[in-house]
Amino acid sequence: MINDKDSIASIDTTTKEERLLSWALLLSDDEHNVSIGPSTISSNNSGNGLFATKSISKDEIIMIIPYERILDIENAWEASDLGDAFCYLCDMGGSGAKLATLAGYIAKETRGGISNIFHPNNNDDEVSYWKPYLDCLPSKSAKENHILWWSNDKVERLLRGSNIYDEVMELRSQVTIAIENNQILFWNYYNNEETKEKDLNKTLVDKTIEELVRSAYCMILSRSFEDDEVDCMKLVPILDMAQHSRDTNIRHETIPSTGNVVVTAKRHISKGEELFNCYSTTMKPHNFLTVFGFVPNNNNESAEELLERKDPIFFSEDD
Repeated sequence: MINDKDSIASIDTTTKEERLLSWALLLSDDEHNVSIGPSTISSNNSGNGLFATKSISKDEIIMIIPYERILDIENAWEASDLGDAFCYLCDMGGSGAKLATLAGYIAKETRGGISNIFHPNNNDDEVSYWKPYLDCLPSKSAKENHILWWSNDKVERLLRGSNIYDEVMELRSQVTIAIENNQILFWNYYNNEETKEKDLNKTLVDKTIEELVRSAYCMILSRSFEDDEVDCMKLVPILDMAQHSRDTNIRHETIPSTGNVVVTAKRHISKGEELFNCYSTTMKPHNFLTVFGFVPNNNNESAEELLERKDPIFFSEDD
């Protein structure tokens, strides 16, 4: 992993979206082929989307995201501070160990890092390598629409008897275990003599870690791409801002020799047109809620509204 914190500080653009584009893309021309702005669709609780800044021909390269800007499990293993601990967490095995480890690493990198929780008065101005990316991700309030943030009562009320109840309960159980393991990991690493003297509120610290790890899980589930090479998920900045559609106008591939992700146009794309990617060709609509946090092609009804009225998407006997 290239650690170029100086390059982060040197980026001097107007918005956080421009900072992300300048940081993430290998084709660092003065003008990028894409911009980030409010999506034209609303059914996905979509927030931002990607747009073409010029006319793009079929098969033309739109952008290249270099391997060094792609966030995956290897970043956790190679972390200079907690790399060995994350390797141990992975080696513990069990269902979802790699996902739990990646969530812990993202939690560490978010908002200045977990170390700030244990050392709140630390004046260290160290900037996360991933700051340009993490700064552009949805706020906590936006992420709380995800099913992992629902209360137990809400899950029971809306999902009991549905075709996703079992998988949601299994996922929530995995997240609970991951939170507990990451809490132990962070306390073991950061709770030294200095922090003990500060008499930290363990309940408050654990609650903050819980929120960071849960947010990281939502981020991974809703934004990541499968990587068969390492049997794990990876986060691809910029590309993960393209909204879902079965009628896609872009395609992407990972180049085995470099690990770079190359995005090309499936057809002619007009200037200003929104770019769409297909999140899955095999996943059923009800499973989209568990993973991505929305239901596709639902006529702008929220998932909660569909569940309240026992819509066949979630209560069909065929699933």
